[in-house]
Amino acid sequence: MKNPINRYDFYEAFEDLRPNNFSPEALNVLFEYYEELDPDFELDVIAICCDWTEYDEDEFINEFGDEDEYILTILNRVKRNHTVLSVASGTSFLVSN
Repeated sequence: MKNPINRYDFYEAFEDLRPNNFSPEALNVLFEYYEELDPDFELDVIAICCDWTEYDEDEFINEFGDEDEYILTILNRVKRNHTVLSVASGTSFLVSN
């Protein structure tokens, strides 16, 4: 039997197992993402940490583009091969690995 996960349980699980993996804002986005995919999802903190990386804007540009490119150009290119979720009004991004 699956135990439903609420937002508090989701945050607590990350705080217990991987407290520095994602910002609180990113955890909120991830919770919403998984809740929308399947309201009865089974929480696997390690799998989520392996599936996603959070980048601030500078890290994102350094990892996927160069400083002469517009952020939207880089985002569109990355979205061809990855799921990209905007965090904190676009100041950071979650990218599927």
